[in-house]
Amino acid sequence: MHDHVPERLEESWLNARRKKVEYAYPFFDVKLVEFYYSLPAELKYKNGFGRYIFRKSMEGILPEEICWRKDKTGTTMPNLPYRLTKDAKEFRRIIEEGRENNAFHFIDYKKLDHNLDLLLNRHSGKKAGFGNRSFFSAIAVLILQQWQREGRIDIGIKC
Repeated sequence: MHDHVPERLEESWLNARRKKVEYAYPFFDVKLVEFYYSLPAELKYKNGFGRYIFRKSMEGILPEEICWRKDKTGTTMPNLPYRLTKDAKEFRRIIEEGRENNAFHFIDYKKLDHNLDLLLNRHSGKKAGFGNRSFFSAIAVLILQQWQREGRIDIGIKC
């Protein structure tokens, strides 16, 4: 099981409890998850669709426009605002540490700071104009560079 699953289950359960809603993951059955992980990749993602085998199995049961809809792709992050607020100082530290210590700068630090501000202030009505993934991908690059400098990993470049 991925490390984030227990934390996500607990956070989701707590959020639902506050709203007096019973929370459940209907497909979170150990045998079902193990079976899914044993399947070849082309049954999990194909022709631009994630959960391909599930969608395929729903053909004839769900209307085609629901089964194969393209407007709800990607991962939802229900606790994103909470996590961003909780970890904002750590994100800022990672950005500043990269700005000060990296030998090669793959990231526009000023833009990344601005993007974090936009993500933290989504309720203000301003559109971020980018996805959560681009922000977290940039943070991942900075963390990899930090680990390279610290000798934890070797990514083949001098950071």
